[in-house]
Amino acid sequence: MKNNLLNNLKSLQAIEPNRDYSQKSLNLILAEKQIIEKHSFVFTEWLQMHKVLVTSGVSGVLTLVLIVFIALSYLPGNKNSMVAEANDINNSIQIRLDEIQYHLNRPILVSAISEMQNDLNKAAEELSIAKDLNADDPQKLEEILSRIKNTRDILEKINFQLGK
Repeated sequence: MKNNLLNNLKSLQAIEPNRDYSQKSLNLILAEKQIIEKHSFVFTEWLQMHKVLVTSGVSGVLTLVLIVFIALSYLPGNKNSMVAEANDINNSIQIRLDEIQYHLNRPILVSAISEMQNDLNKAAEELSIAKDLNADDPQKLEEILSRIKNTRDILEKINFQLGK
């Protein structure tokens, strides 16, 4: 039985495939290998061939993002917060003017009245200049805020004089 098995195996070793079948199988296997290689290495080959282009693109995008970030970080303060602060100061001034009106009804020395009138004229002039400035321009908004603060200081001085 061992001999019979060995003889069968030796006879099977001599069997060869049909020539047409061999050629078709070989062509099919080679074509599949080329398709797989083509798809898997196309992107990496493209990257290697265009390293400078890819590096320049990435550097350009990062530079643009950095410039935008820096530009946004150096913009002047929020316009809405400045307007809100100016409104608060205006409200404070209105309260001071009401207090001055109250104190003006009290008898005061003539010299103090003339000094207060001068101060009131200065305050009115500051507010008039602030009113004439364009509030849409950020630099002018700073100047408006400064003039309103000056007016508030003048009114505090008058309020102090009235309280004496």
